[in-house]
Formats: sequence, C-alpha cells, structure tokens
Amino acid sequence: MSETNASTALETKLVQLQLTTKRTDGILAKSEEEPIARHQGTLRTVIGEVDKLRLTVEAEKLGRKEDTTEWSEEIDTKISEADSHVRLTKEWLAEKKRKLEEMENDEKIKFEQEKRQAVSCLSSEIKST
Repeated sequence: MSETNASTALETKLVQLQLTTKRTDGILAKSEEEPIARHQGTLRTVIGEVDKLRLTVEAEKLGRKEDTTEWSEEIDTKISEADSHVRLTKEWLAEKKRKLEEMENDEKIKFEQEKRQAVSCLSSEIKST
C-alpha cells in the first residue's frame, strides 16, 4: 500500500473510530448485553486497524526521515480515548455478569432455605403422628 493510500485509509479509519467511540454512551444507555458486547468488539477491531495503518504510515514517514513524534501522539490520544470506551463496555459487561451471578446465588440460597423449611415441616408432622 502506498503512503497516499495508507494515509487516506488511516484518516478514514480515524473518522470511523471517532464515530464508533461517540456511539458508546447511547449503546450503554440501552443496557442490552448483546449490543454492548458487539460494540466492544467493533471498538477493538477498529482500534487494531487504526494501529496497523499507523505503523505502516509511520514506517513510510520514518523512511523519508520525517519527525513523527507529534503525529504519532495525536493518533495515540485518539486510540487512548477509544480504549477508555472499551474499558467502559468491559466494566458494564462485568457488572452485568456479577449481578447475574449474585441473583443466581440468592435464588439458590432461597431454594435451600425453602427446602430445609419443608424438611423441617415434614419432620414435625411425622413426629406428631
């Protein structure tokens, strides 16, 4: 891929990354597990594509002895912002899993209590006969 093509592809992916990142709050607000998991995957994919294209363009710039420090820092900032949105989705999914496990555990405890109570009642009935 020539630098012009790689640079154009990188700019396109950066716009896509920005748009995808902006959608995070709206997707989290709906509180639906599958769309959030899917969005997390999309963020990770686009971040990976941006990083790969950045390395390609950076190598070409370095080959021409260009200073890439500021340019690379700008892209790193955009990637870091997207990474923070990946963390938000990861935290939401982890909290959802924790709540589900807690609810299942509460149901298990309730079932065991009801079972003990039923056994106790049956024991009392048997003793009284």
